[in-house]
Amino acid sequence: MKIIRPKNTMQVAVERGRNCIHLDANHSYIMHEVEVESGKRAGAFEHVTSLPDRPNRFQPGSNLAGRMILPFIGGMGDVISMLPVIAYLHRHHPEVTIDVAATPGPGEIWSLCPLIESVLPYPLTDKAWQTYDGYLTMEVVQETGQAPGRSLPDVFAAALGLELAEYEFPLNVSSLEGMLRKHPGNRGAREVGIVVGNGQSNRWLPRDLILTMLRLLGTRRSHCTLLGHADNDWPMPTGHHITDLRSKTESVTELAARLLQLDAVITPDSFIMHLAGALAVPTVACFTASSASHADPYRHVKALISHRSCAPCHGAVGNCPEGFTGCPAWDDQSFKPQVVIDAVKAVIRQRGIAAIHTMA
Repeated sequence: MKIIRPKNTMQVAVERGRNCIHLDANHSYIMHEVEVESGKRAGAFEHVTSLPDRPNRFQPGSNLAGRMILPFIGGMGDVISMLPVIAYLHRHHPEVTIDVAATPGPGEIWSLCPLIESVLPYPLTDKAWQTYDGYLTMEVVQETGQAPGRSLPDVFAAALGLELAEYEFPLNVSSLEGMLRKHPGNRGAREVGIVVGNGQSNRWLPRDLILTMLRLLGTRRSHCTLLGHADNDWPMPTGHHITDLRSKTESVTELAARLLQLDAVITPDSFIMHLAGALAVPTVACFTASSASHADPYRHVKALISHRSCAPCHGAVGNCPEGFTGCPAWDDQSFKPQVVIDAVKAVIRQRGIAAIHTMA
């Protein structure tokens, strides 16, 4: 992290272009190395100075008390994956309060975590930064999204020198009650959510697979709810058994409320997979280009994987490394429509058995 003095007011793209940061020429800002390097290449920064002495970086086993800040630039799924780390710190350092500085999308999810004291806009000014007693940094994490054989919470914890014994996902679900009343769902019929992408990533469910599953679920009198991205190049059928909510959930809170009403979710590796997993919604997650270890922290997520030798290639965005059009891993038997639907039945049955055991 550095203090940045931009030449003038402008916008600088955040990691992978997720959001834009408005920089004010009258202040210095504390930013992540990824923005620093991007800004240097773009010629946006006049000069970069060293990090101020205050606050101190968090160290495992330290007796640091007071206010800590987490400057966060990750994706929305990364927020969910950081929650077990926040829960760990809250248990072992109850004397510490944690604020988060984040861009609007991730900030909305952070605001649902009761262990976070405040959610502030990212980036922080130098003056605001120095009011804290310590900071948490994830900058040392390299290629976190594709760490083979390791879940994201474990990768994030290791970056801070911690080791998780369990996965907790503290989300204030009670705040969703109003949304649940607003959207009563489809009572009387099994409701299955299907997450649709925009076709730009190898990890999104292929359109033909989605269409076949919609047809098969319709013949089984199941109601289907489409979630994710609307895309004019990917038209979807309409019908009495289909609710199209693509790009229509106005907030993460509304999306979470709808997920809680579903009997199951079918999804690729996505933010919705992480959110459904954290909310204990029965989920079938299909992994091709990315690592199935992302599903490990979630008790009610069943991972389907390709058995092709090239999977996972970790090329979740962009062209196939082997030159294929699309991802050939989707041709695996694991992703045949009936196999996926059978997995949906299994996760619904598994959660029902778990609920009976809990009541007993």
